[in-house]
Amino acid sequence: MNFEKLLTGKSKNALIGILMLASFFILLPSFVKVIAWQMAPFTEDEVVITTVTYESEDPDGSGYNLIVGNLFQPSPKFTNETYPGIIACHGFLFGVGNIQMNRWGVELAKRGFVVLSIDLPGNGMSIGDMDFIPRADYESTIIKDGISYLKSLDFVNDSIGLIGISYGAGIVSMSAGILGDLVDATIACNGFTNLTNWLIEALLPDMNVDFSVSNEYITLNKVGDTDFTPENIQDLMKLYGIIKGTDKDFEGLIVPGTTQLSRKFLKKFDAVEYLPTVKNNSMMFIHSKRDGTFNYTNQSGQGYEAIISAGKSATYLSVDDNHQLLDDPNYTAHYCIINFFEEKLKGIN
Repeated sequence: MNFEKLLTGKSKNALIGILMLASFFILLPSFVKVIAWQMAPFTEDEVVITTVTYESEDPDGSGYNLIVGNLFQPSPKFTNETYPGIIACHGFLFGVGNIQMNRWGVELAKRGFVVLSIDLPGNGMSIGDMDFIPRADYESTIIKDGISYLKSLDFVNDSIGLIGISYGAGIVSMSAGILGDLVDATIACNGFTNLTNWLIEALLPDMNVDFSVSNEYITLNKVGDTDFTPENIQDLMKLYGIIKGTDKDFEGLIVPGTTQLSRKFLKKFDAVEYLPTVKNNSMMFIHSKRDGTFNYTNQSGQGYEAIISAGKSATYLSVDDNHQLLDDPNYTAHYCIINFFEEKLKGIN
């Protein structure tokens, strides 16, 4: 083939025409989508879903975690209206990530909220260390940076909510306390709020551990017939599942040269320590026996009591396995969640 002739005269014009036509058909779908976003009327069934990322700095300043999430927003995308923002946090699903909360993203976006459903570090597509138990100096920073990201979007206003289930509920509970008035509404479904209480009331007795408790320490004596010693305490704790997660998470838990656990250290895992500083009347706890991991210590009830004891208001709902309220079976948790966010974030009673 003579390429020199192909790029001159009529051949050149024909080639340019073919390339332009091909480019038109390649770009046509994207062009149509943009026009549809700009001109389509709003309907409650339309939701725009995009994958987004933001960076969150490690608490020790050693680097950044890349947080990946799905952003759900009312359509059309280029409306002049602004919406409240909500961050959704999934449960502990061995790395699966935000897929658990995506249905809530769709439901809430249909009702006029912008929802950022994130993969927590080490889960889904997010980069970072996966925690087994949320801690005050890590996940709350990720939530705060997520709020900053939402507020940077020109279609999100200053009303911010959080929602989480199980592991994610512990994160939003702790974050709501640490961030205070920055968060206007928080819903925690079967959240983990008190590691110390769980250890003392449930885990250690279930593991047949002989121990004693003081104001400052939990002293481990024996597990079965085996004595805890300063040399074997860490290995025994891992063997019996008392510690889960990475060594980094629990540095400082064991008092050096002893078989004692520091209760001061444990407080950074206890959302109940931070919940008294939540914005008043901004928190809803939903407790269902469907998630029975921490039922015997009723973590949701402990979170609620921490707020009430501080002289503030909160909401506590018990639901059955069908998510109907035990006090009033005519209402479901789904109904209460929607209404709570509409009241707190939109002022709709």
